[in-house]
Amino acid sequence: MKNLVLTLALLTAGTSLAVGQARPAASRLGDLQVGATYSVANPDLGVTYIRGFGAYSDFDFLRHIGVEVDFRQLNDPDDAQPNRFFQRSYEVGGRYFWRFGNLKPYGKALYGRGQFSSPQALIQNQLEAGEPAYPTIATNMIDFGVGADFAVQSHINIRVEGEYQRWFSSHYPLGNGLTPTMVNFGVAYHFPPGKPRR
Repeated sequence: MKNLVLTLALLTAGTSLAVGQARPAASRLGDLQVGATYSVANPDLGVTYIRGFGAYSDFDFLRHIGVEVDFRQLNDPDDAQPNRFFQRSYEVGGRYFWRFGNLKPYGKALYGRGQFSSPQALIQNQLEAGEPAYPTIATNMIDFGVGADFAVQSHINIRVEGEYQRWFSSHYPLGNGLTPTMVNFGVAYHFPPGKPRR
């Protein structure tokens, strides 16, 4: 009888330990959302504004710190030609955020690769002036942004943000680089929340 009681006690303790270990493993290590954006931008080259769409994903793994990945494709709305002006970017970096109920304001700094094609009118002007023309240029870039996510439902966040980009290139007409600015409006699916690490 004594052996049976001892065996049951050990089994119970072992089960409690196993459950205790399973709980942290089952919880997610951070907070994840994946979304899409609509953007309006001043490209700082040849046209007044461009607009388009993008995608983003955030993973917040500490109390106030996370990472973000962005993709954006913006086009000149007044040019329907296949070779019309466009601006494309791929970026990744960090963000710092705060929480105020359903509101999560943040600042971010990203690094990535940008590509643009010049408007045909600008290329023609360069050629007529005897200057080098670059129909398409790809270059490294940095991006600084501020914005806020707002939880309208437990799994849906909406976003408004402003961005300032700095494109590095010595090619004319970039000179010392483009500095596009833009406003982004986004909506994201927020995965069931885990408990971010402290």
